[in-house]
Amino acid sequence: MKMKKAGMARTYKLNTNRSVGKASTYAFAVTAVAGELRSALKDFADIERPAELVKASDPAVQALVVALNRNSESIESMTRAYLAALNKIADLETSVAKLTAEGAAYGLAGKRTKPADKKTIYFSKDGDLYREPKAKHCYAMGTEKQRQKIVRVLLERKVYVPTDALVELTGSKNRKSLHNAKLMINRKVRYALGIENFIVGRAVSGYKLNPEYKIKQV
Repeated sequence: MKMKKAGMARTYKLNTNRSVGKASTYAFAVTAVAGELRSALKDFADIERPAELVKASDPAVQALVVALNRNSESIESMTRAYLAALNKIADLETSVAKLTAEGAAYGLAGKRTKPADKKTIYFSKDGDLYREPKAKHCYAMGTEKQRQKIVRVLLERKVYVPTDALVELTGSKNRKSLHNAKLMINRKVRYALGIENFIVGRAVSGYKLNPEYKIKQV
């Protein structure tokens, strides 16, 4: 892994009229920005001690905070900012770096989403996962075929599906690919719908949809 020399720690805060889908003002603190990057590195890149790699005082992290506060109008811009920082901090495969950056962006943005008080979720034939009002709370999974399959299989089974069986049923490459898909689904659902832990898992039992929510196919 490539490490950058530490610099002076500084916290950046900036209010802006642009939003990330859910709020009109943002002030990303360095602790939150770095925390999401560490979490994503552990989850998606399998780095055991991400805190040793991502330090708040690192110039790359400080630049990331500034970039996020200046360009927080979309998840895409946030993902690009995280990816730029990752390329300076860690030597990762391109696909892993992109997934990690996207995971960090959705994780950070999702924490600004107000938790839902409605427990009914809808899943359409074309892959829209939403709660009412749909115009404000929709995760469109139309192009995410693997993730759609995961949700559909778990919706049909309604119980824990063993990991290896779910890999086969969804056409996933392997357990890690399935695990990453589950993590990203949960991050996107948290951001778009305000729903926590949409898919739950156990090391022995496998995965299932969280029984706290009522999910209707439409």
